[in-house]
Amino acid sequence: RGARGWLSAGPRGAQARLASAVTEGAHGVGDLHCIPIELVVTGDRSLDAGGTALVRALREALLNAVRHGSVPVSAYVEVGSDLVEAFVRDHGPGFDVDAIPEDRLGVRESILGRMARHGGSAAVRRLENGTEVSLSLPVTAAESPSDTGPDSEGRQ
Repeated sequence: RGARGWLSAGPRGAQARLASAVTEGAHGVGDLHCIPIELVVTGDRSLDAGGTALVRALREALLNAVRHGSVPVSAYVEVGSDLVEAFVRDHGPGFDVDAIPEDRLGVRESILGRMARHGGSAAVRRLENGTEVSLSLPVTAAESPSDTGPDSEGRQ
């Protein structure tokens, strides 16, 4: 756990990257609960406030999946030119989001509300075998995937 934290402790601030934050968050949840999380991340971009919100909502969805679902737990994140999409899936009994008591705010505020407050959306679907949480966040012009790496002279 300590070695993984040291290895994944990448750049912070203006140099922080969405893919690194997603990977760090998913590994942290998996390590905390001793449950492997299958993770695929395609694309990357700078980590802004919206991206941070998506990472936090993704982490909450993963925490719910490992606490209440069954393995395997998987996450897929795709950074496109116009949209960042993320999906978390478990293979537990599933649940109905409308059946969650009003005083329980984990899904309602930490996932659905958080994404809405940052211009994105989230949905929870009960599957035949498990639950899927989908997150969607538009990419702003200032934070497009073309801003994903060094220029031809090696500068960020």
